[in-house]
Amino acid sequence: FCTRLTGITQQDVAAAAPLAEVLARFEAWLAARGMDDAVATGRAVLVTHGEWDLGDQLRVECARKGLPVPPPLRGSFVDIKVPFSETVGGGTSITQMMAALGLRPAGRAHSGIDDARNISQVPPT
Repeated sequence: FCTRLTGITQQDVAAAAPLAEVLARFEAWLAARGMDDAVATGRAVLVTHGEWDLGDQLRVECARKGLPVPPPLRGSFVDIKVPFSETVGGGTSITQMMAALGLRPAGRAHSGIDDARNISQVPPT
């Protein structure tokens, strides 16, 4: 089911970097762009589509692996579905949101990178 939904295979999982490394690379990526301080001070905010990944699952997985949640991922984030539904209305799936804005989603639904690229086209207000 997961492979059909996301396109992620067991081989992809086996070849992936450990979560601790991925989190460290994310923090380094933010810092290299000066975004670590911007997120920490509220001048920038992380945007998600739904609350589950950052609001629930990341914390559970970090706890399971004995890892701290990195500071930029501990704070608040914007679930783009909320301001979108308040300002535009209609459905809040990525496909529905993009259609309401006259945009076409690219790539595969439920592919993390494709979803992120598509979400980046949807303004939060």
